[in-house]
Amino acid sequence: MFTHVKPPETTVARFCQDVFDLAIEDDRVAASLSADEVWQLHQWLIAQTDKRRVPSIGCIDDILAGHYAKVTAMAHIGGAWVPYCVEAWADCERAERGYDTDNTVTLLLNRSPSVALVSVDAPNSGLWLRGCGLNQTVSGKRADYDITLSVIAPYFQLMGDGKAPLLLPFREAIGRAVQKAASAAYRAMVKPKGTMSMRAAARQVMAKAYQEASGKLGMANARQVMSRHGLRS
Repeated sequence: MFTHVKPPETTVARFCQDVFDLAIEDDRVAASLSADEVWQLHQWLIAQTDKRRVPSIGCIDDILAGHYAKVTAMAHIGGAWVPYCVEAWADCERAERGYDTDNTVTLLLNRSPSVALVSVDAPNSGLWLRGCGLNQTVSGKRADYDITLSVIAPYFQLMGDGKAPLLLPFREAIGRAVQKAASAAYRAMVKPKGTMSMRAAARQVMAKAYQEASGKLGMANARQVMSRHGLRS
């Protein structure tokens, strides 16, 4: 229910203009509407939502390791249009004949790790995504994929067991993001770049360098990490 308090003689047109900034020619007194008329007005208001204009809901960006892709869109959940952002990071290695390519996807919900199970398999042609309501194949090449998937949204429906999120409303965007990231990872594997950026090189060695420099204390500063590999900060 709306909490806006209006004079009893307020018309539907005035209410929609003041509260939703929507123009409508309706001189009926808002307080006189029947339950059925209120429902019809509610459906009209929902229909006015511009699905092409996606409000910014934020993202993690390309700070994680792997080839990156992002898709923002709106999902129709519970009678309302909900903005969301799907991001995917992917790396891959060659998969020899007979090698099992079924891997668990690292799932992040609103920037936090989730224990809900999503998996990706690339047995022949295409990537098969399963779990949390997903059961879809997107185009891609056979390889052993390491994928991280993030979904940021103000609302998630739950599966029947009440524990896992239902990702079905985000299915199309998830497929697009995973396909784009996985395709970039496969291209880089087949034809690696002749040179590597400083950022990419740092990603490959920084975690190991920190572990070596921190030792038993589990802590190290930037100078100690860089010195470990003969560099200077």
